[in-house]
Amino acid sequence: MGMSLYGFGLVGGLLNTYVFSQSSLRSNPCCLFLLALNIVDILHIHNSLLIRVLQVGFRWDPIAIFPFICQLRYYIGYVLITLYMIFLTFASCERYASTCNRQSQWRRFSKSKNVSYTILGCIIICCLVCLFIPFCYSVTHGSTCIVQNSICTILTTVYTLIVIGFVPPIFVTIFAWLTVRNLRIIRYRSRSAPISYKTYLRIKDANEQFTSMLFMQIVIMLISSIPYASLMIYQLSTRHINKSPVRIAWEQLISQSIHLLIYLNYVSSAYIYLGTSPMYRQHLISRNKQSSARVGIVHEFVSSIFASLSRAEDEKKVPLIPIHIAEVTEQKLQQHHHLTVAPVHMTSHTRMVQQQLHYDQCATNR
Repeated sequence: MGMSLYGFGLVGGLLNTYVFSQSSLRSNPCCLFLLALNIVDILHIHNSLLIRVLQVGFRWDPIAIFPFICQLRYYIGYVLITLYMIFLTFASCERYASTCNRQSQWRRFSKSKNVSYTILGCIIICCLVCLFIPFCYSVTHGSTCIVQNSICTILTTVYTLIVIGFVPPIFVTIFAWLTVRNLRIIRYRSRSAPISYKTYLRIKDANEQFTSMLFMQIVIMLISSIPYASLMIYQLSTRHINKSPVRIAWEQLISQSIHLLIYLNYVSSAYIYLGTSPMYRQHLISRNKQSSARVGIVHEFVSSIFASLSRAEDEKKVPLIPIHIAEVTEQKLQQHHHLTVAPVHMTSHTRMVQQQLHYDQCATNR
């Protein structure tokens, strides 16, 4: 089960990154929050789910080899969970701001520059707030990572309830209701609006689709976070009660099921977007076509380079001559050499004979 969730989450995260990294979508402030949420999803399934799969499925525990992973894993996990809830809350706030009147102060939040600063500030604050987490966990019995004492138990439980159970769901629900109310007002005004205003509303179709994608993500968050918060309250209130083995077994089963339900937040976003947003599907298809075209251009370029190199090598190559043809050619060259050199020797010998006869004739005359 864990391996399947990890595979689905990894594929979905890559799909979201593939789509939301397009420049045409990054200009939308909500897309920046969705991209940040997707990065948090990918990091969280590697930090929590992958280690759990290695421990349970493959019987290999990295904490037993490197004990510091216990504190590091929980610190990163709490930071990522906090960032996920805060990004989702701010994304719902941005959707409400985008539907407000242009003269409203909320419109300032619906700008890409302000959203980028908000994301960076949230990362810094969450990393600082969660610094107490490594001091609350320790390794016992070889590789078991547990909370050190009762104070840390209360502290981590209360923090989890605030971050996951109460504050983000309340704010997300409020901003979602306000956004729906503003959208109804906009649709009512558009019925009697001039054509230019209706054209403007068609341009904002992408914003409405981003809103629907975000709302589906909020629904999944509420479905998974409310049972988790209830489990935290139950464990905190019954920690001093003596429990039977059967009750402990049932509690462990329910706890594991709720923890798996929590992972739906991190593995289901891409499939929600595929099912609810035509814009997401269109951008995925268009990005795939662009990538295929780029791969085709690169393939043609590389093929032309190899073709030119092969032609250059063919021009440099000397054709091989069979052995019997080479021997015949060598014999002909030697015969041609003798034929061309022999007349030279004969001519010089004749000249010497003529000179000797000339000397003899001169001596006779004397």
